Amino acid sequence: MRAILDPLRLVLAVLVVGLGLVAPLAAVAQEGEPAPPSPPSPDAVGPIFQARCAVCHGPAGQGDGPQALSAGLSVPDLTDPALWQETTPARWFEVISEGVPDKGMPPFGPASSTPLRTVERWDLVYYLYTLVTPPEQVAMGQALYEQRCLECHGADGAGVEGAPGFTDLAVMAGRSQADLFAAITSPDIQGHDPTMEAVIAWALAAYVRTFTYNYVPPAAGETPVSSPFAGGDGVISGQVVNGTPGAPPPEGIEVRLRAFDMNAQFVDAVTTTVGADGLFRFEGLDLGAQVQYEPLVVYQGVSYFGDLEEAIVLSAAQPEATVNVTVYETTSDPSAVYIEQLHLVFEFGPGQMRVTELYLLSNTGDRAYVGTVEEGTLRLTLPPNVVDYQVGGGSDRYLTLSDGVADTVPVPPGRNTAESMLVYVLAYEDGLTLTRPLPYDVGRLIVLVPDVGVEVSGEGLEGSEPFQTQGMTLNTFVAEDLAAGDELRLSLRGAPDLPATGVTSPHQAVRPPGPDRTQGAVIGAAVLAGAVALAWLYWRGDLERLRPSPQTRRAALLQAIADLDDAFEAGELPRERYQAERARLKAALLELWPAQRP
Repeated sequence: MRAILDPLRLVLAVLVVGLGLVAPLAAVAQEGEPAPPSPPSPDAVGPIFQARCAVCHGPAGQGDGPQALSAGLSVPDLTDPALWQETTPARWFEVISEGVPDKGMPPFGPASSTPLRTVERWDLVYYLYTLVTPPEQVAMGQALYEQRCLECHGADGAGVEGAPGFTDLAVMAGRSQADLFAAITSPDIQGHDPTMEAVIAWALAAYVRTFTYNYVPPAAGETPVSSPFAGGDGVISGQVVNGTPGAPPPEGIEVRLRAFDMNAQFVDAVTTTVGADGLFRFEGLDLGAQVQYEPLVVYQGVSYFGDLEEAIVLSAAQPEATVNVTVYETTSDPSAVYIEQLHLVFEFGPGQMRVTELYLLSNTGDRAYVGTVEEGTLRLTLPPNVVDYQVGGGSDRYLTLSDGVADTVPVPPGRNTAESMLVYVLAYEDGLTLTRPLPYDVGRLIVLVPDVGVEVSGEGLEGSEPFQTQGMTLNTFVAEDLAAGDELRLSLRGAPDLPATGVTSPHQAVRPPGPDRTQGAVIGAAVLAGAVALAWLYWRGDLERLRPSPQTRRAALLQAIADLDDAFEAGELPRERYQAERARLKAALLELWPAQRP
């Protein structure tokens, strides 16, 4: 099976995960604010938090997620009571739903490519409440409530004889803990004690909040997941379909059903062979296993995943699932292939300029393009006088050419079905002209340059809106509809203002063309600025329609981790570099494996 390792998917994963920062939150409830449709159940979304939030906020919400740590970012500690006291549940729901784009936090509501359902977002709000609410505090508040509050507010918190209750979901969603504290200690409310100790009043407020959600303390640790294939009533079935018109249905090929836990760790896999009709069926799946499933079919050397937007989750309420896998015949004819988008991201350092080229490939045909043995699928030439370069992928993915390398990544039919990356460093002082050949038609070229005093120009290149990120301004330039065979010529003029730049690596000796075994696995750090820039484009909506499917990106990241592990075990990477890159890859993978509520 050909390895399909793609660092661009890592970049996209990073930007989808975001940096996890939380903007200042309003403390006053507003009329018409959202409210949960039913009492939230935080225990239902623990796996979602671990899969989609812990990457930045940490497994216990303490701001120590691997992505935040590797980027040197300061992420708020969600277990800090001060962060929650002045904020209403409705406001937290808005933050989770809409994200905070200027802080790097993505939305998890309708604007997300993999949105959480409304009930899941409300469950997540109150899951965060459990992180900051220890059971001892709730027990203290319950004891005090039973001593002082039952007569007016009732055992169920609904209120007695006109006294206000605490079970109205809409009302309570608009009240912060500070609002409850103020009422509890108000001298204007009969029976309330303004001299009550703060620690007791906060405990009482914590217990009162539990009348509107099912409080369950979060699990103290993770329980290892056992194989879901030992037996059960779950069933996953489907059909392998040949998407090439007139081609025979695939017969005798294998379907591998893989199970991953909610943290995207591989658990187990089983394999079956399809018959003449392409049908397959997996039975005996444990409905109680906390796993997600995804099928894999390798046909004529190309990997295909199920026609799904998310991995499959089975439960007692949903014991069966159906998924089809579409495969295609292959071709060496490139006529249907084009570059949907080509991104060029520039960075500057002392005497150097680093360029990241990100290619998003599409295929309008009905066969998977696999290229030729000699030329691969995408020719990546190197500019003259390259100081150093890196490519995205293992050594078996790239062919060495006299003037660069060729990627062998297959390009299945569809839009944005494959991606490729090339990063190189050139000597730079106060200007140069960069010439890049275009192997295919290009729908859109996007050039991103930090605002450090370097001017960029080129035929057909038009300036777009600059943006601020991480204390740096990036200027954007766009060109449309470039033809295959043409040369892209970019003129850069001006000495960069180095304090605002990010490249600090020293000059390295020029080495001959050809990929290094470890380059693709350790390329993440080299494209951080590119990830930030692409994140901005994502929030503007320019990338949303072109994002690779989640299953494709997940497979690429899993392969990247495997390649990295192999390189480390072979002694080709130092431990610190290996651990940092593995954490970065895993962090990206976690975001791409969203959990589903049964």
